[in-house]
Amino acid sequence: MQHVIWSILLIVVFSHSSKAQSINTLKWKNRIIILMDSEGNHGICKEQLRQFNDMGEEIRERDLILLCYDGKSLLDQNLKPTSFILTDNIDEDFQGVLLIGKDGGIKLKKSFLVNPKTIFETIDRMPMRKAEIRNSGNK
Repeated sequence: MQHVIWSILLIVVFSHSSKAQSINTLKWKNRIIILMDSEGNHGICKEQLRQFNDMGEEIRERDLILLCYDGKSLLDQNLKPTSFILTDNIDEDFQGVLLIGKDGGIKLKKSFLVNPKTIFETIDRMPMRKAEIRNSGNK
């Protein structure tokens, strides 16, 4: 009986981990904002997310994905679990906002709360974003 329980447990663990995907799978497609709240109280994430309300167009234009880290897992902007996992280059104990560029590099690391305009301005100064603006005909 104990052997059966261990077998079931292993199946559950491995089936869950096989569905997990690194945020690196978004590389070259999306920029990522991770709200790092390793204490997991969600209050600071909710407040930071609230600041992004009504900025859907700015988020879409910059190919942004917003995620929250609660000390255990990555959550979407509705604070629901995702299949994404952090990469090794991210300090899980950091409390604040991380901006990860399309190249996978950390472009901004600031303590909470960060004005979304600061993040958008940081993105808009990036060479890749400047090329995107030129190629789309936007100013």
